Amino acid sequence: AEVATDPMGIELTDIFLTLKPRAEWARADTQAGLVIEMEKTISQFPGVNMVFTQPIEMRMNEMVSGIRSDIGIKVFGDDFDELLRIADDVQRVLLDI
Repeated sequence: AEVATDPMGIELTDIFLTLKPRAEWARADTQAGLVIEMEKTISQFPGVNMVFTQPIEMRMNEMVSGIRSDIGIKVFGDDFDELLRIADDVQRVLLDI
């Protein structure tokens, strides 16, 4: 993602899956069920965070907000140490939700 118009950092990536027809799914009957099954497997890998979405929806959200998720919190300021402190505070609060 080293294109100037792409808000995604170079340390991040997208993974797109092409699914078999729903009738051939072995572990789930619905899209929500499939997401749950994939999350179970992916959650075993430390540091891997996944967001399940549709490609066009994801790109529109990224372009509009500059944030690569459905919900984002931006903290602004000039003091980097203070920004880090505030970001840590925000993270602690959000982890309890």
